[in-house]
Amino acid sequence: MNQDILNTFSHEKNLHPLTLLYNLIINSPALVISLYYGIYQKNIGEWINVIITMLVIAIVILPAILLKYLFFKYKITNTEIIITNGILSKKNRLIPITKVQNINLTQNFLQKMLGLTKVQIETAGDIQSEAILELVSSEEAHSISTLIKLYQSNSEIKQEQNHLQNDNYLLTTSSNDNILFEMSFKEILLFGALRFRPLFLIIGFWIYSNIQQFYELNNYVNSFFEQNINNIATLDNLTLVLLAFSALITIIFISWLIDIVWTANTYYKFKLINEKNKLIIQSGLLNKQNTTIPFKKVQQISIISNILKERFGYYGLKLYTAGYGIKLKGSDLAVPNAKLEVIYEVIDKIKNYRIPNEFTQISKKSIRRAFVRYATLFVPIFAIIIYYELFIIIVLLFLIFLYYFAYLDWKNRGFYFDNNILYLKYGILIKKINIISVNKIQVVKIRETFFQRRLGLASLILDTAAVTSEAETIIRDIDKRVAQELFNLINDKINININIYKKD
Repeated sequence: MNQDILNTFSHEKNLHPLTLLYNLIINSPALVISLYYGIYQKNIGEWINVIITMLVIAIVILPAILLKYLFFKYKITNTEIIITNGILSKKNRLIPITKVQNINLTQNFLQKMLGLTKVQIETAGDIQSEAILELVSSEEAHSISTLIKLYQSNSEIKQEQNHLQNDNYLLTTSSNDNILFEMSFKEILLFGALRFRPLFLIIGFWIYSNIQQFYELNNYVNSFFEQNINNIATLDNLTLVLLAFSALITIIFISWLIDIVWTANTYYKFKLINEKNKLIIQSGLLNKQNTTIPFKKVQQISIISNILKERFGYYGLKLYTAGYGIKLKGSDLAVPNAKLEVIYEVIDKIKNYRIPNEFTQISKKSIRRAFVRYATLFVPIFAIIIYYELFIIIVLLFLIFLYYFAYLDWKNRGFYFDNNILYLKYGILIKKINIISVNKIQVVKIRETFFQRRLGLASLILDTAAVTSEAETIIRDIDKRVAQELFNLINDKINININIYKKD
């Protein structure tokens, strides 16, 4: 059987046949919706939509799915991965085995039901150097992952065959021996409860707006407002504000529950595994993920928290990496939620970083700048309230709140530079401490806006190979003299490291 596996992947293969069914299902929501309205409303116009949708699927979508399946082939040898695809124009992609950095295996709910897995083979190269096998059987996915790893090890064929006796080598051997961190279901629920994200408010409103499209519910809502509009008009302003506030609290609570469920699905059976100078992250209930992070690709580290998690002594660890071809992923949550001592245990696998006791504060003049910037965003709303003489006191209270918010922004910002390591802290509701090694800094520059020049301030910008905007590497609103001193110091360190690498 082991030799059969080697021979199987050394010849051209198609993706799994169930790929056809999967692609048909994900391309058919329009048909399901059309059928729903056609059957429910029994309207000729709706049935015409059903017929048109079926014709589009039969004439356009089905042939495209079939041709894409037939013309996509791949094979794996002991030196390279070869992928051929294209209908009118053929494309051949050759990926040397030695260039492969990561092999990520993922499954969504439908793929899991069909026994399929998406294999993403990532390199350190550009977009042309990445391979996605979408989709193969879960058994083949594990065999592909193991086979590539074994070829990379340059071991003898006999040793390769011994390892291949266990198709789950990647997911079992490593998992049992080198687990750095894992979360119980109770810890995952706690993480979900403490990480509430404003994005889910938008999702809540979006779900509500879509529910409104259903005929009976839409009629019920319209009838309710028609019956009660006169009563609402007689309510005083304070009562209306309280009703709106109650509705907002309800939406926040529902969104919070959705966030907990989403978190439980994403981080179910979360494991962080240490294996041969790389970390492997496994998690997921309906959507399974298997992500690899080589230590050498880590550009910076973030210790993150929020005002709620910090109060209970919990933090997260995020690793920012260089981009991977098509994905341009940028960051992975290596430890979602843990005490600080656990975070340090994982960080020690990369380097012995520790949060400094004291940070150098940015200039207090930044409070003024931040307040003006925040207040400017609300000028149209303030103008309407003042013009109609509505709740003017609210404008004053809100301006006080904005000033306090600007003060917190200043208070929570700082930096510390020592031993070729730069620590940046920032954030109000979500707090981060970014840790950046001078070895990873590619460009240093000073930026001064018109308003900063008037106040004698500047921002020091440090560019790394991390490809996400989350990886903030800017020391904002510091005195121009301090910015220049840091610029010279960091730039000298970078040049020293470059010279050392040249000598090596």
